[in-house]
Amino acid sequence: QPSESVFAQRPYVVCSKKNAWTLVTEHKEQAYAFIFASTIQLHAAFGARQINGIGKSTHSDSSTLTATTTTLTSQRIIPPHHSTPPTPEPHQQRRRPPHHIPSLASPDFDPSNTAVVFHAFSTFHHIPSLASPDFDPSNTAVVFHAFSTFRLLKYSTMFSLLSLQGISSMMIKLMLHSMSASSSSSRTSHDLWATLVHIASQTLSKPLLYLVRKQYFPLFTGGEDIEHCMRIAKFYCEHGIKLTIDNSTEEGNSPEVYARNLALKKQLVDVSATNMPRAVSFVSVKPTSLSCPVLLEAMSEILEKERPLDGDPTPFMTEEQLNELQRTIDSLYEICAHAKQHNMSVWLDAEQYSRQPGINYVSRRLMQRVNTSTDRIYLYNTYQCYLRDALDWIAFDVEHAKLNGYLCGIKLVRGAYLEYESAKAKRENRQNPILASKRDTDDAYDAAVQYIMNEMTESYGSVGVSICSHNRHSLELATKTMQRLGINRDDKKVIFAQLNGMVDNLTFALAYAGYNAYKLLPYGSFEDVWPFLMRRFEENSEILNGSQQEKSLYYSEIKRRLKSLIPF
Repeated sequence: QPSESVFAQRPYVVCSKKNAWTLVTEHKEQAYAFIFASTIQLHAAFGARQINGIGKSTHSDSSTLTATTTTLTSQRIIPPHHSTPPTPEPHQQRRRPPHHIPSLASPDFDPSNTAVVFHAFSTFHHIPSLASPDFDPSNTAVVFHAFSTFRLLKYSTMFSLLSLQGISSMMIKLMLHSMSASSSSSRTSHDLWATLVHIASQTLSKPLLYLVRKQYFPLFTGGEDIEHCMRIAKFYCEHGIKLTIDNSTEEGNSPEVYARNLALKKQLVDVSATNMPRAVSFVSVKPTSLSCPVLLEAMSEILEKERPLDGDPTPFMTEEQLNELQRTIDSLYEICAHAKQHNMSVWLDAEQYSRQPGINYVSRRLMQRVNTSTDRIYLYNTYQCYLRDALDWIAFDVEHAKLNGYLCGIKLVRGAYLEYESAKAKRENRQNPILASKRDTDDAYDAAVQYIMNEMTESYGSVGVSICSHNRHSLELATKTMQRLGINRDDKKVIFAQLNGMVDNLTFALAYAGYNAYKLLPYGSFEDVWPFLMRRFEENSEILNGSQQEKSLYYSEIKRRLKSLIPF
């Protein structure tokens, strides 16, 4: 008992546990506001002095509490002046907190200031500060702070099903077969076996379609309507995470299809800028949705055969090819300029190896026209680090940008056509363009990150990087490299991104530590978007591995929360 304390000789109000429970049960409307207002503000104002057990009061109305605080002030028992807080560390100065919480040391007694009086609810489970000084994806109390316990239970169950390889493989193959079968308009009547397979797949896929459409589709995508997408965007924005949005337009095969895809992409930019201006910063574009695949493959063959030192295939192209190339560049530039006008950037997606050298050339031509600003990169080309040529391509494009005075935007992924490329190389009896092992791919990815960040420090402003990875080791290495080279955590030219619904512990840990964290959010009708995701999962099963590792973290956080409810 602090009998020598100044509190022992002055009026005050303290509620015992019994009286506090009476307030809760008999005055529910007032209980939270008055108890938390008096406790939090007096606790903050008087330097967290221990005042439990000094006395009792059965008063619970605001006039009594207000009079008490007035008495304390009139008798010169005033809050001590707090010393100036120490200067935060550099990374804390750059930290953009996910929530704006006013100072708890409020100068007046104000039970209606909900931002202060209900601040304690965010610490009900003893959650550490979200302003984490380091990137720590294992700190579940922080990284899953925004997730309800029900949501954690739901996600852990869903990923447990996906962890069963037989079920996930069957789901992917059955869904793809169902989609392709439903889109086929003709079927020969005499093909009895094909008909039976079709009927069986349709029958088996119905319950699976229901499960996927109602549960997995909302998990991995932004939904089918803009309202659902806006709700997801708002949730991420509240926690410092921005979005890359994609309506998953697939490969085209005619000028009419290219024109329709261009209109859809521009419409996506308009919808995002109108409804989610603070949330969406990037839009993804598949090159062959706006350009002829045959042209890109022909350009790649020329570059492979002729090997021009400047990487320009046009001297070896026919007039017809040059005209088609100009139409391609004009279409891609139109969407880039439209996105730039709405303060968005474009990710130019990677495609098959047989098209990629041609895409790299087109991206260089576009960057010379788009990336003319010094403070932001508006176009990024994608490089798949599982390719043997990836590091050489990156180095060539970075040097080309420096020599020609534009900014080079590089998006790094591991790769999405592993099985396709290996099978094609085997059929054509040529060397596989893919590196020999996953370890080699991981090393190449990390080497690319190191190279680009070194270029950033040596010639700052000439290059930027989008690190798109679900690999924790690669992300940890990238953050340590930034710290070693003195690159600010919130540097606009370094961003991190993961797929929506995947490895949330990594994304939220990056955001809470002050890095530029993004989620890739596919958006559109189920028939258009889900087959796109299924192909990604089929081509690269590694996409699911990170979230399987995350599953154990779900369990850990659920267990931690349950323990916090037990008082002993």
